[in-house]
Amino acid sequence: MANQGYNVVNIQEEEGDGLKFQSKCFSPTSASPSGAGAGPSTAPPPYSDIGRLESQPAVPASNSMFNLDYYRQYFNVDTNQVLTRAKASIVPSGSFIDATALTPDLYGPFWIPTTVIFTCFVTSSIAGSIAAYLSQKPYAYDLGVLSFAVTTIYTYVGGMSLAVWLAAKYTGCQASWLELISVYGYGMTVWIPVSVLCVLPYNSLRWLLVIAGAAISGLFIFQNTRQVLARSQHRWTQSLLLIVLGAHAIMALIFKLEFFSYSVEWPSAGTPAPETPAPSF
Repeated sequence: MANQGYNVVNIQEEEGDGLKFQSKCFSPTSASPSGAGAGPSTAPPPYSDIGRLESQPAVPASNSMFNLDYYRQYFNVDTNQVLTRAKASIVPSGSFIDATALTPDLYGPFWIPTTVIFTCFVTSSIAGSIAAYLSQKPYAYDLGVLSFAVTTIYTYVGGMSLAVWLAAKYTGCQASWLELISVYGYGMTVWIPVSVLCVLPYNSLRWLLVIAGAAISGLFIFQNTRQVLARSQHRWTQSLLLIVLGAHAIMALIFKLEFFSYSVEWPSAGTPAPETPAPSF
């Protein structure tokens, strides 16, 4: 048979001792195509297999969730990957969940909401000071806006992704909390340019910007959440999608009313401009 080994018998003749037999065993797996003297060799996998193996995420050193090595794999991304995924949340091109299924990350879902918090506080403070200057009124920085932004945005991203995951698990849907928090985290990307543009002192323009941002991020979250919930056959999963959209609309309204609700009151002619006090920290 082709898979069985075979024996080679060498017959050597020595003076005074007659014939001497030596037996050596060979097998097809240990034979070398290069001839005698070559050791065992292993053929390399096809090029396509190498590419596929390199695209898979690294196996964590520990399977315990209480070990830091378990979470290291979810931060093993570079800047280009994060920017590409952030761009995909604004300009959808295919399924976001399918594209990130092999290499999910927590780096973007953490830093993007953090950037939104910082941007909302800075731009709202700048816009408020500009509005106060144009209205010839004093302006004092409010650090309570920062704490409110931290609480609201982190609660929305973490709380909504956890709530959808629990609802999906209850309906028997094979959902992953990691993919849902990735959707909600990257879905906050559009609020960075919106908050910068909302510095402009035109209330109608700010409303249009907030509505556009809510539509873009809401469509991204809705499409990917629907893809996750489609794995379940329960009827009320459609009602859950309405709750997702309702929560997103409330979040967009909070953005407008809490961060971009300033207005300019043009003073009458001849009114002197007041001095703006220094910020107190």
